[in-house]
Amino acid sequence: MSNAVELNYSPVLVKIKDFPRGDTFLPDTLLVKDEQGNNIDLTAGYLASMRIEKRDSTIIATLTSAPLGGIALGNGTIEFNVNTSTWPAPCTLYADLQMTTPGGKIETWLRFEIEVIRTITPP
Repeated sequence: MSNAVELNYSPVLVKIKDFPRGDTFLPDTLLVKDEQGNNIDLTAGYLASMRIEKRDSTIIATLTSAPLGGIALGNGTIEFNVNTSTWPAPCTLYADLQMTTPGGKIETWLRFEIEVIRTITPP
């Protein structure tokens, strides 16, 4: 008899299809709530970081919640503001969003798979 416990830890995968190169990433605000549906105040000691890479680990962008770092944390919100005009296209990019909690724990909250397409109008 084994005392082993198997845990399945897999952050939510966000698949973004046909994202136009040159558009601001990510146009939608992410909402963050607790189990009771209340906003989690991410301005109260949380930090965010995200690295966007090609499959071969070539870094495309590194984002943080530092001022002008591309990630803005609010009361129950995460907003991204990244220029994508230099991103390769067409291609698929990969990323994860890691949060540092006020207690210092590092947690991967989301994984991203971003399918970038060329646009007719150049960025």
